[in-house]
Order: sequence, then C-alpha cells, then structure tokens
Amino acid sequence: MIQYLVTSNPSPGYVERVANSFANNGSGKRGDLAAVIRTILLDPEARQVSWSHGSPSFGRLKDPVLRTIGIARAGNLARFPKISWWDYGDFYDSALQAPSFAPSVFNFYRPDYRAPGVITSNQLFQWSLPDR
Repeated sequence: MIQYLVTSNPSPGYVERVANSFANNGSGKRGDLAAVIRTILLDPEARQVSWSHGSPSFGRLKDPVLRTIGIARAGNLARFPKISWWDYGDFYDSALQAPSFAPSVFNFYRPDYRAPGVITSNQLFQWSLPDR
C-alpha cells in the first residue's frame, strides 16, 4: 500500500511503522485498514517535503490509466458524455492496459519488478512500470 500511495521505495523504518499499525491500531485491534492508511499518509516520511526533495529513491510514477484519467478530470471531459475520449488512438495497445482488466490482484505489475537501468543499478523498485 505504501508503494501505491506514497513511494515505490519506502525505508525499512517506514515499512515497520506501517506493519506495527496493522498489528495494533493503538486500541489493540489487528488488521484495521483505516489505521494502516492513516499511518501511511501521515507518516513523517510521506509528509516531509524536505526529506524527499531531490532524493532519487523517493516518489512513484502513475500508471498510464491513472495518468489518462487525471488528464480527463482536469479537462472536465465528463461534460462530453457522447465522446468516448478513452477509445481514441491506440491507448490500450500502447499502454498494454485496460481499466478493470488487470490479470491479478497486483494490477498489471509484479510487486518486485525492477526496470532495467538506473533503477536496478541503484537497488530500487519501480513497481508502477509494467513488465513488457
């Protein structure tokens, strides 16, 4: 969840804090997902811009479907209900993705995927890039 919401390469301490929140939400309850998400989003590692600024290991990329949906929302394309904006061009062929057709619960990606090049040579993960 950290990789999807905040950064592809969380520190071991960040992962531990989130795991502890899953084990005990502060009231002795295990598995409270609201507490886990709250911990992920409110953790100092997620909130401190100075910590992440310029760090080559902090951040994440949005996958093509989410980027396209963001552009559609920003352009207020919902006001054109008769236009199938997502059907133009070769979006699905280029992105190798179609909403709601992920092959597994991990979406379109293996959770331990490492893209070749700088990401792999620096021992980083970038799970939001597809294994094509």
